[in-house]
Amino acid sequence: MADSFHYLPLSAEKLANLFLQLAQLEKAGLPADKAFALIADEDKALKPRLYFIQRQLQRGTAIAEAGFKAGLFNELQRALLHAAETGGTLATVYKRLADNYAARAMRLRKIKNRCYYPAILLTISLFLQPLPALVGGSITGSEYLQLSLGRLFAILFLLSFALSLPALFRKVGLKAVFDRLQLRLPLVSQWLIRRQLNDFYLNLSLLLAAGLAFAQALPKVVASIPNNSLRAQFDSALDCVNSGDSVAEVLSTVDCIRGTTILQVISSSEQSGSLAGGLQHIAQLEADDLNLQDEMLAEWLPRLVYAGVVIWIAKSLIGF
Repeated sequence: MADSFHYLPLSAEKLANLFLQLAQLEKAGLPADKAFALIADEDKALKPRLYFIQRQLQRGTAIAEAGFKAGLFNELQRALLHAAETGGTLATVYKRLADNYAARAMRLRKIKNRCYYPAILLTISLFLQPLPALVGGSITGSEYLQLSLGRLFAILFLLSFALSLPALFRKVGLKAVFDRLQLRLPLVSQWLIRRQLNDFYLNLSLLLAAGLAFAQALPKVVASIPNNSLRAQFDSALDCVNSGDSVAEVLSTVDCIRGTTILQVISSSEQSGSLAGGLQHIAQLEADDLNLQDEMLAEWLPRLVYAGVVIWIAKSLIGF
């Protein structure tokens, strides 16, 4: 048996379910090794990893380390659960992680669900649009398949290619180029920065609430920022994290945070001794605003697809 597994990125829904079960079993007082074994009996896909964690726990390995070796926890989750285990707040941290991933999974599910009907309409339209030409004898059966099925395959290929671009850039060693490109595209950059900063505030609040000092928590949270170019903006904060400056002063050195009203909230929270709570409040308010944006996206994206399909069909009929 291998000493560890490669890291397996799980979907938000999968992580929400895993951490919710762990929170419930921890709250019920079930020992950690039995909790992971119980979840393993219900989850065939993760069964080998969960049983590996159980064996590691029986050998005296900490939960955070066992989960990291099993490839289920990333570096940030490892640090968070280590602090929670040391501070005796595992159930609370499990629940917060479950809530965070559940909210993320719900947002993604709403957008996907509202895209089903436009996708079906587009597929039907691809087959209906050249049908009059086939019936009229102006195109052959093979030409009809090329115009309908061929277009469908082309669209699916382009979508698949677009979704796999980040992985392709990472595979050929050009992730830094892709990350810089993301921050230079006007609409994409603001969309990405707001969401990754929101994750930054939330993760920092979780680590602080679990008992880590700010100087220990900041490097771990910064390392979890996906975009390399955005992460590089925090180098100045990392350089002065042990300088004795306040948290607000340290974060004010970051370009994407400097001058924002968030620093005032952080400063007042730090002075009142409730920095973790203040950061969590910031993250929640920002998450609510981002949820509204996602709702609008989920509402308008299908409408744009509908409009595009109708215009395309009308144009082809007029041309016909």
